[in-house]
Amino acid sequence: MISKYLCMFILLVIIIYCLIKKDDIYISKSGVNGLGLFAGRDYKKGSVIIKNLFPHKSEDKILYNIIPKKDFKKYILKEGKYINHCSIQYNSDVTTNDKKIYKLIAIKDIYKGQEITSNYDKVNMSYPFIAKSGKDFNVC
Repeated sequence: MISKYLCMFILLVIIIYCLIKKDDIYISKSGVNGLGLFAGRDYKKGSVIIKNLFPHKSEDKILYNIIPKKDFKKYILKEGKYINHCSIQYNSDVTTNDKKIYKLIAIKDIYKGQEITSNYDKVNMSYPFIAKSGKDFNVC
């Protein structure tokens, strides 16, 4: 007999797989900082890169105000952890209609193999639970 938790885990894996095709984005060595998130295909301006940046929280949980760092790390999609900060030449932004589902969208054309970056400070102004950049962050 399959346990309830195993069924829930399998369902979660299927949902995540459906949200992101693994060849659409990938993690690799970054020229900005450590590892980064990269485009596995071309994205046109306005395209959704990630449909749900925070799939590991309850569906009805609203994210807006500052939350503990441990909760943020628990909620965010693995690939989302590798979106590096870029203050000038960033190419993606975070958006939501309901403060429950947050999408990562291309704000300019992004080409296959190009790093996907966001301006943490700009995102933080709209969504305070997403941290600002630190003093030691690279400018790009």
